Amino acid sequence: MKHYSLEEWTDFVRGVTDEGTRAAMAAHLELGCSRCAKAADTLRQVGGILADESKYQVPEYAVRCARAIFASQRPQIMRMPRLAVQLLYDSIREPLPAGIRARDELTRRALYEAGGFFLDLRLEHDPGSPMLNLVGQLANRDMPAQSSSGVLVLLTAGNDVVARTLTNRFGEFQMEYEPAPNLRLFVPLDAAGGRIDLPLSRMSAEASREPRAGRTLRSVKGKRPPGPR
Repeated sequence: MKHYSLEEWTDFVRGVTDEGTRAAMAAHLELGCSRCAKAADTLRQVGGILADESKYQVPEYAVRCARAIFASQRPQIMRMPRLAVQLLYDSIREPLPAGIRARDELTRRALYEAGGFFLDLRLEHDPGSPMLNLVGQLANRDMPAQSSSGVLVLLTAGNDVVARTLTNRFGEFQMEYEPAPNLRLFVPLDAAGGRIDLPLSRMSAEASREPRAGRTLRSVKGKRPPGPR
């Protein structure tokens, strides 16, 4: 008696075999071959399970986390050339309004430009927690409507990977971490042919401090505050 292989029974269960082969395999089952009948029944059960699984939609955050776990690590990123990064805005450098003597540094925001992309970072600190929360968004400067999803964002402290994630379909990402020396943020940009490499140790340390006094903008009699005239 001729027995059929698992591959052949898989095609039989899926209904992709030609009519002649399917008729021959059906006749083979009718002859009472227990070995092939068991294989066909097992494959039918597997097909039913797979059909049920296809009805479930995996959450986007779970997909991003899974991809981040298996994404390329720092060695491959380091082989990419480092892009020139320009700081466009830093909230801590803004002068304080008149009458305000202390700055709230629990939230720090910075905007960078590199390789035709904007990187908007917001660093938040809860005084009751040792952790910092980094929220960011990556956007294409020349084509803002183009999605920046699936970009790896890697935070390291020396040779250790502190946190990793992937941007969502809006180019957004978020990671929580504890301040540490030598913190750096890596963002490889294949479209730009290089990587964003930002030191975050100082920014993290300043965000975790208590509010401190800062310079203020105030009018002096007979003088005008600096600025455009």
